Amino acid sequence: MKSILILTDFSSATEQTIGYIKENGLQLGIQRILIYHSFGPQGIDTLVPDGIKIPILGDEHQLFENSIATLQKLRNELLEVLQDVEIDVLIDSKPVVEAVHEIVQEKNIDLVVLGINGSDDGGKNSVGKIPAHLMKNHSLDLLLVPSNSKSYRMDNVMLACDLKNIVQILPDKKLKEFVRDLNAHLFVVNVGEENDMDAVSLVQEQTVLHELIDDLNPEFHYLKSKDTVPVLLQFAQSKQVGLIVAVPLKRGFLENLFHKSETKKLTLNTIIPLLLMHKR
Repeated sequence: MKSILILTDFSSATEQTIGYIKENGLQLGIQRILIYHSFGPQGIDTLVPDGIKIPILGDEHQLFENSIATLQKLRNELLEVLQDVEIDVLIDSKPVVEAVHEIVQEKNIDLVVLGINGSDDGGKNSVGKIPAHLMKNHSLDLLLVPSNSKSYRMDNVMLACDLKNIVQILPDKKLKEFVRDLNAHLFVVNVGEENDMDAVSLVQEQTVLHELIDDLNPEFHYLKSKDTVPVLLQFAQSKQVGLIVAVPLKRGFLENLFHKSETKKLTLNTIIPLLLMHKR
């Protein structure tokens, strides 16, 4: 993931995201960064998260000038640490989701990075409209950085794994390259209820999972609970995991994670960034 796109809204979530990339950019091996902001009309495609108010100063020209100045400031912050990385800024008035898809195709972007509101933002938990729209697209790799994210290096990475149809959904080659580039230790964690799968299917899927990624020497943990999300988060924090990797299913526990109010809130209470990785 050498080329990344950072979406900005100039909120506390953006500040945390920039800080996270500053701290981890070298370990990630990033070679090119594009920082993007849209100053288009506020609506369903706004990047501004729920509860965040961005002042509109003067006319469109003034807004553009203010936004450019802020983007350049963010660029300079990154360059303080990532001197050898090519860093550019881009601003326009397009709807964000539309712009993201265009930029990813035209600029050969490997990873889209954006902040989400964590529980420290006035006690309000929200993924915002843009992250929700982008997560519904099952082709973009997304790195979501909570605004209350705790600073752990990515020496420990956790794969939150669903065992059903693992060979069809797990991007094993991409995952292995990513973990090796980080030189990280991998925890593979599955949380399920006792009767989620019959014994034969469970053993078969576990065997396939081991065959796919055993050469990373990961630690495998199969935990039994009906409370998937809190158990995953508790495990990650106990192991000082710096990044959670999840493989979204079109229908599955991760889809529910962002669409059921209870698990959505739990997710946004996490202090650990979340990488949604897709098999293409």
